[in-house]
Amino acid sequence: MNSYKRSQGILGSEAESNIRRFTLNKSFVGICAVNRVTGLISSLDIEDGNIKKSIIESSKNTYLVMESEKFDYDEFYKFASLDEVSGVITEVEIFEGDYDD
Repeated sequence: MNSYKRSQGILGSEAESNIRRFTLNKSFVGICAVNRVTGLISSLDIEDGNIKKSIIESSKNTYLVMESEKFDYDEFYKFASLDEVSGVITEVEIFEGDYDD
């Protein structure tokens, strides 16, 4: 079992399995990077990316939570695309046209 004894949290494939048992109406996922050209969302860590992918797939509406400086940036592990999420929350207003070249 991949868990933290002090926080009693679950990590890894066990976390993914448990997340997939739920249907979420709305989720908020903190992310490391979004490439607006390719539309790919990425993470520094495979395990973190897989858990976030499970949340996105289990949610009716997913909102990415990120700092605007993380746009147009790629990290190591690509786990989802912008067309899989409902919106982006950041400290500055982002307009639909901002995604176009």
